[in-house]
Amino acid sequence: MTKRSSSSTSLVSKDDSGKPKKSRQTNISDVQKFPFKNPEFQHSGTVKSGKKKGWKGLKQISSSERSQAPVDAPTYMNIESPPPLKPVRKYSDISGQLAKYTDPETGLYYSSTEEYKQIKRLPTDIVQGYLTLRNASTK
Repeated sequence: MTKRSSSSTSLVSKDDSGKPKKSRQTNISDVQKFPFKNPEFQHSGTVKSGKKKGWKGLKQISSSERSQAPVDAPTYMNIESPPPLKPVRKYSDISGQLAKYTDPETGLYYSSTEEYKQIKRLPTDIVQGYLTLRNASTK
């Protein structure tokens, strides 16, 4: 038993229980609900002009990128890259905040006068410990 639906252009067929069957035809209301769906869309892997377009794997993509890149250019495959253009940020050895100052006697970074006073009270073995944590050379 088929019945014409007033909201769509396709025929709606009902099963034995009287419920409408879902059809694969595109309704006008579906296109209006979802404007991003293109009813004429064809997958790029479909056959066009007799040839089937295949998909590239990750190995093929990475090997083609490696062959196209210049020899000395940094890529994801090599870690070697030129030095950064911005200066390296220095952080306080005491508080971890952005440090504007360096103590000339110890070489420790600090960000405030309170930290400077605290650095002046530190024994030399603690100062050496801070410098080794930062991988700084001792004076």
